[in-house]
Amino acid sequence: MACQGCPNVIEVLGYTFLDGKFGLVFPLAEAPPLWAEAGGPVQYTPPELLRVTTYSYQVATGVAAMHREGVVHRDLKHENIRVAKGVATLIDLGMAWRIDEPQTGARRHTFASDVYATGVVIHGLITGERPWADFSHTRDMYNHYASGGRLDWPPEVYLIGGDLVNLVEACWDPTPRGGPPRTTS
Repeated sequence: MACQGCPNVIEVLGYTFLDGKFGLVFPLAEAPPLWAEAGGPVQYTPPELLRVTTYSYQVATGVAAMHREGVVHRDLKHENIRVAKGVATLIDLGMAWRIDEPQTGARRHTFASDVYATGVVIHGLITGERPWADFSHTRDMYNHYASGGRLDWPPEVYLIGGDLVNLVEACWDPTPRGGPPRTTS
């Protein structure tokens, strides 16, 4: 289990065999929110930013809970968040990995890569867009940000949601000591 008893990480209720195939049983969730798709509608009103702040906190809480268990999600994105009864939950744990297990392949996922991806998710919740959509290659995106480049944020966000912008920028900080504050408990 990625995080037994964590309210912001999908709970495995059990397993089943259907037509000879193994399957996991999860709680029922509501249909994906509109922000799960790029270009979803965004309103920069206090109630909407409160909703975004709540979901952002819940996503970050789920990531932190997994990290406390030594697990990296490795596939954080809008499509892997579901909301049921107003609670955002991380789903699709198929790529989740205990950090102490050996990883194969060229890409090594770490807690830091999950934190970065959390910033990407929060950016999308705020703006309805995928960051770096204008870049054709990941390396170009990284070079832009590592050299101090930043995104343009809608001005309305700064009126009521500036702290969320600061959090996203901290998640994307490329320096080892940068990033958002982390807890160890």
